[in-house]
Amino acid sequence: MDNLERGLIVAGALVVAGAGWSYLVFADASMASAMFGMPGMGGWGAVDYLLAVVMWMAMMAGMMLPSALPVLLLYHGIARRSRELGREAGSVGLFGLGYLLVWCGFSILAAALQGLLAALSATTAESVAAPWLGALLLAAAGIYQWSPFKQACLAHCRGPIDYLAQHWRLGPLGALEMGIRHGAYCLGCCWALMALLFVFGVMNLAWVAVLALFVLAEKILPYRVWIKSASGAAFIAGGIGYAVWG
Repeated sequence: MDNLERGLIVAGALVVAGAGWSYLVFADASMASAMFGMPGMGGWGAVDYLLAVVMWMAMMAGMMLPSALPVLLLYHGIARRSRELGREAGSVGLFGLGYLLVWCGFSILAAALQGLLAALSATTAESVAAPWLGALLLAAAGIYQWSPFKQACLAHCRGPIDYLAQHWRLGPLGALEMGIRHGAYCLGCCWALMALLFVFGVMNLAWVAVLALFVLAEKILPYRVWIKSASGAAFIAGGIGYAVWG
């Protein structure tokens, strides 16, 4: 039964992530940017903003849920053991919902930033950052890779078992709260990487896929200090190169 439940969790997460990617592929293939929150350099209306929010939500689901699977399975295992011991535990679905709510909040802010940058002519109609902005975002992401805050959040995302064990919350609301807290750590780990979506275009699916793979690798591959240092240096070097030749 446990293997079946774990399989359903994996399948559910991949279905939601796949739906997000499907939406992005459809939006990209349609070549109708105004329909998907990229109306050009003019002002945005309410519909433009709403569609941009939907696009960002689909993107975050597709990018972040695969990297959250280890935590979802870990929470399921602890919750199942709690029930076996006669203790109340929430569902993994509510934990996952809490996690996604954090990224929905981020999507609302990211869409607002996208509209603001378009209004300031800091991005093109395809939401590609101006060279100065792309260079700034790359350099900022590189510096953030070296920051203690990034490392603390990444350490939680890579090994949350101590946190879950020490800060366990009972019941459905507890599961939702723990999902939100984990999502907040994940946001702290990845927000600078998500800002890099503006560098080569918010709807550049190849760039979206590269960043999604990088996020996944950071969280699941064996940790090495040089990876942190090398990635930070690479982003800073990319920022310098983008400023010179962008």
